[in-house]
Amino acid sequence: MKNLIINVSLKRNIGRILFYSFLVFAINHYTNIANAKGSDKNKVQTWKFQYSLTTVYDNNILKYSDKYLDRFVNNLDPGRFRINSTGDISILNSLYISRTMYLFGKVKSIPSIELRYKNYSDNSVKNFWGFGVGWRQYLTKSTSFKIRYYNIPSFYVRDYRDDDLTNVVGYTPASFRPFEFSKSNLSLWFRNYFYKRTQTTFYISYFWYKHSPDYTEYDSKNFLVGFKLRQRLTKQLNAHMGYNYVLSNANGFDEPGETKELSNDVDASFGQHIFYLGMELKMPKIFFERNSLRITGYFSKRFYSTTRSAIIDPLHSGRVDNVVNLEGIYKIYLTKYLEVAGFVVWNLRDSNTKLPFNGITVSNEKNYSQNIFGLRFRLNITMNKN
Repeated sequence: MKNLIINVSLKRNIGRILFYSFLVFAINHYTNIANAKGSDKNKVQTWKFQYSLTTVYDNNILKYSDKYLDRFVNNLDPGRFRINSTGDISILNSLYISRTMYLFGKVKSIPSIELRYKNYSDNSVKNFWGFGVGWRQYLTKSTSFKIRYYNIPSFYVRDYRDDDLTNVVGYTPASFRPFEFSKSNLSLWFRNYFYKRTQTTFYISYFWYKHSPDYTEYDSKNFLVGFKLRQRLTKQLNAHMGYNYVLSNANGFDEPGETKELSNDVDASFGQHIFYLGMELKMPKIFFERNSLRITGYFSKRFYSTTRSAIIDPLHSGRVDNVVNLEGIYKIYLTKYLEVAGFVVWNLRDSNTKLPFNGITVSNEKNYSQNIFGLRFRLNITMNKN
């Protein structure tokens, strides 16, 4: 049954991709006709193709706490672990295609499509793919906005005990069910440059999750607002900072006729603050055309807003998540078309609760650390046409 659902979903999304691809090519055809009527030397029509191949090692692909890492190693909790190893090597393929056109006078219009597929070498249950379409529209040479839609049809998180099923079969291996979701994201950002040194970006995003039938109480609608500031300090050094606020409203019920207020299911609604900071340094040329070092990080604080008691919802009631992320990436531009980058990422989540008697439970379940190392090859091809 699951394979049938996946096949139907795959066919439906392939149809969407073909439709959006046709739309881009149709717009391109229209633009060529328009340009033929009144060409402008400055209006260079540009195709851009970007393909990335990234090899990643992740030592904790399911973001397990120490408690569950130990239980996996010791072969405890039969039925919980659908994976072969807690760490794995994956290959990420990404393709991005855009077309620069001039539909409105001398300002650029840039439609785009993108595809991503990530394959895990030892844990195929984590494989996923996604696709997106976007439209960037310049208002002036220094001001633009972009609308983007992105979709992940299916993503596996991990297996959890389904409380409703546990009430029927007890604490047996059969009570574990896969926690999976599909995600759709519709976003808009607005960007402006001041004096060629300062770049400001303001953005909003609406994204929604649909979960597997066993966990529909986690279905949610989410809204994000934020900004980023990128400042050129010298010819070699750029600094950037940003802030996001996320508001998530989860269903909180899983049966027909129920309401969130009267349900006894978990409520994973939350508010979240995210702060970004980073720098990018252009390194002196040695053997290669260009090379650079970028260091970024963010800190987020998430407050779960459920009014459920800790007895009904022990993992969300009063819970606060503090997450720290640090990333370093070194890029080498081998040629005009090819760049190679090595990167390291460190993630840490510290979960606690405003309810002291429940703090150990939350920490044991939700605290985790994660180390990621990777190597990325990126090919950039640009074709111009007057």
